Amino acid sequence: MKKFESPGEFAAFLEKLLPVILIAQAVGVQRAAAFLQEEVKADLGFYQTAAGPFPDWPELSEGRKNERERVGLMPNDPLLATGELHDHIDMTYEGMRAVIGVPHEIVGDGTRRSPLRDIGDVAIWMEEGTDRAPPRSFLGHAAFVHGKAAADIALKVVGAAVASQPIPNSPIGRPHPRLPPF
Repeated sequence: MKKFESPGEFAAFLEKLLPVILIAQAVGVQRAAAFLQEEVKADLGFYQTAAGPFPDWPELSEGRKNERERVGLMPNDPLLATGELHDHIDMTYEGMRAVIGVPHEIVGDGTRRSPLRDIGDVAIWMEEGTDRAPPRSFLGHAAFVHGKAAADIALKVVGAAVASQPIPNSPIGRPHPRLPPF
């Protein structure tokens, strides 16, 4: 481990590292967002317990379960009926900002099993609830439940850059070539 003779020497070291740290922050944000996206998808189909401001998901009504079976769907896998919501959970990132959500896009084949609808609107209805159904937050809930693990992913990437170590899970497996040596 490098030792610094003065605070000024340490500050100069950090100043040289700044471009690498900025790159590492962007990579960390992207990896954390990709992790959250996968967790959101993995949580679909299971009843979620209360977490922070997000309430328990109530059991589907018997009528809803029967309707789902009648059109050929599994009766009791909330938010995973046709898989369209799962398949449209998107992640975009640019620099230090990432967004996980569901774009407004018409999906479905027009049948009773899969009617035409805007999947982005479906996501909003699930997050906020409607006059006919309680909220079943899947985006906010996952961010609340898995947010610390996502932050830890980003922190490990930045920490590795500062320490001139390989970025965790890096396919390269060696320090970034622009990192100054210790």
